[in-house]
Amino acid sequence: MNKLSLILITLSMSLGNLLHGQGDPYFMLEIGGWAPFYSVNYLKPLTGNDKIAAFLRMGGSIGPEHIGLPLGIMIHNKVSPHQWQAGGGVVIYSEGIRAWDRNQSDIKGRLVFDVGYRYQPAKKAYFFGLIATFFGVADPSPGDWFEFERRGYLGAGLQIGTKI
Repeated sequence: MNKLSLILITLSMSLGNLLHGQGDPYFMLEIGGWAPFYSVNYLKPLTGNDKIAAFLRMGGSIGPEHIGLPLGIMIHNKVSPHQWQAGGGVVIYSEGIRAWDRNQSDIKGRLVFDVGYRYQPAKKAYFFGLIATFFGVADPSPGDWFEFERRGYLGAGLQIGTKI
């Protein structure tokens, strides 16, 4: 067996263990925050103990003039019902419904970081969160895939979630 095969087998086993996770997944609605106006998200537990939990965040957002796909990591403490949380990831979105036609849409990427407050009563299946968000936007110009306009923004979001 060559080294590449051994590395690929090890990585696939590690990824399988990571994605298996611990605990129940969550469904979350976010107003503001990562996506252009709102997003509906699935939170898959990656790891967790009595003090800290980490989740893989996967979601979507469809509006009158946009399509967005947030993907990232969220962590929060579990010491009390009043918790801090932090996250980071990317959102790929289009400001034109014709996302499949590059000449008719404006495809952008956001690099997102957030910090916030989360309230989740002990032994309850729901949570509420308020986040402050920083995101940078990479905007490929319509005529050339290799020229980018870069901007940074601050934002806020409201999160409401429950176990599924």
